[in-house]
Amino acid sequence: INPSIDFSGTWTTAVPENKDGTVGNEALSGPSHWPLTPKGKLQVESFDASKDPMFKCIFYGVPRLAASVYSRRLIRESDKLIIQQEQYPIVRVIHLNDSPPPEAFTPNTIGYSTGKFTSDKTLIVKTTGFSYTPWGSAAGLDSSNQKEVIEKYQLSANGLQLHYSHTLTDPVYLREPVTVSLIYNKIQDREFIYEECDTNSARIPLDFRSSP
Repeated sequence: INPSIDFSGTWTTAVPENKDGTVGNEALSGPSHWPLTPKGKLQVESFDASKDPMFKCIFYGVPRLAASVYSRRLIRESDKLIIQQEQYPIVRVIHLNDSPPPEAFTPNTIGYSTGKFTSDKTLIVKTTGFSYTPWGSAAGLDSSNQKEVIEKYQLSANGLQLHYSHTLTDPVYLREPVTVSLIYNKIQDREFIYEECDTNSARIPLDFRSSP
């Protein structure tokens, strides 16, 4: 496995967990321990795994993509960092030149991201410009167009781990910001293969859940 020197490479989640509904795509409950607004609490209390938007081929947005159990590939260019997700036909672009959104930009599930490096080579990414997103903050918790996400990426000294965290702010569903941390492990670089999602195949896991 070749170590990374500039964040580039293929990475996977080190220890994917989904006990609290914050990561993965097989969560058992919503994030009831988060500081929820009344609207957020009401939604989490009515958590139903069968309502996962993925069963309708609605892909995860930011920040849930960061915690996907599938791999991600980072590509470093002079003025941007590109993030591709395995299994999801979604490409994030983190603009490193402080460029504003284009006039034609339309709010969406991954927003518009700008990044800058600190003196210790940590990449700080700010993402705004979101649309309302079903389960956009965590399994069982939607997100609004007021959402803001601040991410931190820091490469380990040996280039084989990527320390990641995101701080999520959304006054519609959260009374105060929430921070989630993960560690990615460098894995063998490879090309990703995408399969077209259809609602029939996407809902197959529900059949297993309902089986005795």
